[in-house]
Amino acid sequence: MEWVRKKPIFESNNLLMNLGFINGIKVESIDEFISPTEKSLNDLHLLNNIDIVCDRIINALDKKSRICISGDVDVDGITSLTIMYQYLKNRSDNVYYIYHQRSKGHGIIYQLDDIDDRTELLIILDSSSNDEQTCKLLRERGIDIIIIDHHEIDLVNEHALIINPNADSYPNKELSTSALCYKIIQCLGGFKRAFDYIDLAGVGLHADRMCMLTMENRYLVSEALKNLRNPGLIAILKVSNKWKKKEFTATDIAFTLAPFINSAARLDRIELAITLLNCSVGDCCLELVNLIKD
Repeated sequence: MEWVRKKPIFESNNLLMNLGFINGIKVESIDEFISPTEKSLNDLHLLNNIDIVCDRIINALDKKSRICISGDVDVDGITSLTIMYQYLKNRSDNVYYIYHQRSKGHGIIYQLDDIDDRTELLIILDSSSNDEQTCKLLRERGIDIIIIDHHEIDLVNEHALIINPNADSYPNKELSTSALCYKIIQCLGGFKRAFDYIDLAGVGLHADRMCMLTMENRYLVSEALKNLRNPGLIAILKVSNKWKKKEFTATDIAFTLAPFINSAARLDRIELAITLLNCSVGDCCLELVNLIKD
């Protein structure tokens, strides 16, 4: 075996800078990489359809239309569902969510029977960009469809409004759906309102193993770890004896929060994970965590 020594793309007298350069980190200082700031965020309006999607959601809220939210069967899908459901339910009594168990597979096709006939707007999170035929069936039922997703798109789905960074010129192709939901809430309610969900956005983003060399992703996860406030996430950390830590790291997402949430989904008890993240009472959250744990 011949060992090849990595060379930095630029030379610096600073050891940390050289390590960064060796690994292709192209920032002005290593401190910026380690502690990203808000300027790392890309303009949300670079996402195709975001203004049209937000207008459609606002219209549905104004008309008190029945809105259904569908989430995928992993941590990114569950945190995305929680972000969107919690934001919308605070603005309408006519919002509900649906789900299916992981053993069935991925996609809205497994939830068709759960969408009631009064539904006027369906928001699909973290799946179904390519599910043209199922979307066509839903449109024939008179349901408007919004898809917020980050998976590769293989065809043109004309039956839904789609927000997907892989389908446009958005500079960060490594956003997960939870992070996209965070940006949509920014567009709907402003930065301060969206920040209520930064912990869920960061957990979903890191749990989906998106690239952490991307500065926007680094900022979202960094802020999530500084602002853990979701009672369900806190309950998981308490039961795992992690809550008393002064500082949280990405390791706490990768080896505590994400596996715990995924365990419920993998055991076909996804409803427990969804209920946990949507629960606002600490004692009830602890009961759910212990139920999942057992």
